[in-house]
Amino acid sequence: MIYVNRDSVTFPEELLEGNNKYYEEEVLMRLQEPDKFRQARFKPDYKVLHRIRPKLEELFNDKCCYCESRLDKWDLEHFRPTSTTTGTDEKTSEEGYYWLAYKWFNIYLSCAICKRNKGNAFPVLGKRLEAPSIELYHNYEELQKYMTTEESLFLNPCDPDAYTDLQFQYDIGGGIIPLTEKAEYTVDRLQLNRKALVEAREQLIKYINNATASISFTKGVNSNVITDLIQLLEDDSTFLGLARQMIARWFTMNKTLIKDFNPDQYELIFKALSKSIHSIEVLAGKESEEETFKGYQIAYKNEAVIDEIDIEKITTDTDTPLKFSRFIEWIDIKNYKCIEYVKLEIPPPSEGERENGILLIGENGVGKSTILQAISLAMMGEDQLQHLHIGNPGKLIRRNSRAKKARIRVKFTDEKDIVVVEITKKGIMANRKNMVKPCVGIGSIRRLPESGETISFSDDSTRILGLFRHDVIYPDIQPWLGNTKQVNTHQFDEAAKAIIDMLMISDEFIGKERLVHRKNGKLTVNVGNGPESIEDMCDGHRSVIGYALYILRCLSLYWDSSISAEGLVIIDEIGNHLHPTWKIKIVSLLHQVFPRAIFVISTHDPLCLRSARDGEVWVMNKKQETQEIAIVQKDIPQGMSLETLLTGKWFYMDHTTDERTSQLIEEHSTEMFSETPDEARIKEIETQLERTVLQTPFGNTKLDTYLHFVKEVQSESISKLEADKELRDKLANRIRNQIKS
Repeated sequence: MIYVNRDSVTFPEELLEGNNKYYEEEVLMRLQEPDKFRQARFKPDYKVLHRIRPKLEELFNDKCCYCESRLDKWDLEHFRPTSTTTGTDEKTSEEGYYWLAYKWFNIYLSCAICKRNKGNAFPVLGKRLEAPSIELYHNYEELQKYMTTEESLFLNPCDPDAYTDLQFQYDIGGGIIPLTEKAEYTVDRLQLNRKALVEAREQLIKYINNATASISFTKGVNSNVITDLIQLLEDDSTFLGLARQMIARWFTMNKTLIKDFNPDQYELIFKALSKSIHSIEVLAGKESEEETFKGYQIAYKNEAVIDEIDIEKITTDTDTPLKFSRFIEWIDIKNYKCIEYVKLEIPPPSEGERENGILLIGENGVGKSTILQAISLAMMGEDQLQHLHIGNPGKLIRRNSRAKKARIRVKFTDEKDIVVVEITKKGIMANRKNMVKPCVGIGSIRRLPESGETISFSDDSTRILGLFRHDVIYPDIQPWLGNTKQVNTHQFDEAAKAIIDMLMISDEFIGKERLVHRKNGKLTVNVGNGPESIEDMCDGHRSVIGYALYILRCLSLYWDSSISAEGLVIIDEIGNHLHPTWKIKIVSLLHQVFPRAIFVISTHDPLCLRSARDGEVWVMNKKQETQEIAIVQKDIPQGMSLETLLTGKWFYMDHTTDERTSQLIEEHSTEMFSETPDEARIKEIETQLERTVLQTPFGNTKLDTYLHFVKEVQSESISKLEADKELRDKLANRIRNQIKS
């Protein structure tokens, strides 16, 4: 991480005061009447923010502001989160800095991985600042000064007083070594020692070490090598902080020789290094008589070549949210029930704010629910597995095989050790004692308590039981959410935001009043027609609220905001009981409400796939020859029609035409090419089919195609058709193939 001077580029015109900034209306209303927006999630207008992309690319030289890697795909980053934010405990959430959504000094450029790792975390040392007055909000310079009175635990790449370049050292293997409390938190939270970065930095270290070691100070010799080193100090170079430190050490130790033999290059190096800090000796690691660090205690090493430095890793056995801040790379399952072997990969997020997941589709009996069960077991530690009562474990081992055990493995990003769960006839064992990642399992049959039934919220292992058993009763979450002693006002408002987002309540109602209320342990929601109890809502509303509240309750043990929660959510047959409108939106709504959670979902319904991203859809089927289960990842092209989706390589349907029309098409085709066709019957069927087309408002693709082929056939020479049986058979097969395609 390096210091980036925001004054090096001109202020974006789109954000200048005095312009017609319609997008700030909500910010101003929130500042004026904050209580009315306690239950409304703030959502910046990214269309506006994306207009300043060229300025961000110029300022940060197409590099991530945190890890300094080159950006293939970039994400706009708010240094101070504008939605809900969390502190050092990672669980307790607070109102975000919504008033900084459109302020230039809070907008950065980040790679998707650093943005993912940072999330909504923003711990501060001391008290968090309150929202400014409207007058202060409109005064850009004074607002910026106001924000500097709050001390962040994150290092700010654009803070000139942070001396960012001096907060780190590097070891010879490419590891970054934090030298202060802030640097340590920043490195840990952003995972700046992830494998890809360490390997890339190691290559740069080797290059610079070899280059500096090869230089012999003779006039006219090695000038090209020094020129190459100078290029590494250009603003657009990756890992510029590392290059500056290494070259500064070499320069400091050899500056007299460099000046004598290469005076021009001496000036170029001196100028390039001086961009970062006023004292090159300090950057190189030499003691300085000046107090340049304002009280920070930093030990420097004084070598021209970086040596190996051992860093003791910080570990914790406590169930803190940060412990669960890990992301799944792949899952494989072997000899579990009907599954011989499958491997599922979860791609990292490439766009937007949400995590990617898995959407399983396939016919009944191919093992979708089986895969969901296996994945849920892999999230449990040894302690949870011992309390999971799912019957005889031997029945979980692949049927009709000689396998003696089943195995499930999970690989987390940038972790060497793989999570392993093994199942034998004696029991289920894991190589982890504690839970790997909070997991919520929702089965295909979701029974709620009947009147008078009381179902308590139980421990971690029972939260996946619904994937294994159909007799599981899911607890009513209302008593918990309605209890003011268990759920404080802020936590309740966070839950209300989830309900409002899931129900897609119109923006015209948001901000006018509180839409979700609680009284005597019961909730009411105003979806536009006045307060209504959840029991009195339609099944669709109850279903989507049920999803959100049950997931929220399960993850509330670790996070009190759905925006920050990072669990694994597994849902079997997600489309059950939902209207088509909800089926199309349910997956995207869940991702919107729980953007950092990973969803693994099965469905039979093509409507539930409409929001799928590349890498998420997996198709399961049985091989006809061997009856083995095959699973293949198949992306759905954007804009594909439902009929094409159903008849394509995802659902393999022969057609989507209704049964009566299909029978008429088959009869017409057969009659047309019989030895003694019934012309009257052919004409009658054609009249019926044409009438069907006219009565279908949006057309009938299958029927239109068929009638088109009929006209082609009828345009052929009748005498030739009657005389040539081979041609007649060929055309008959052509039409029949169209019926089946």
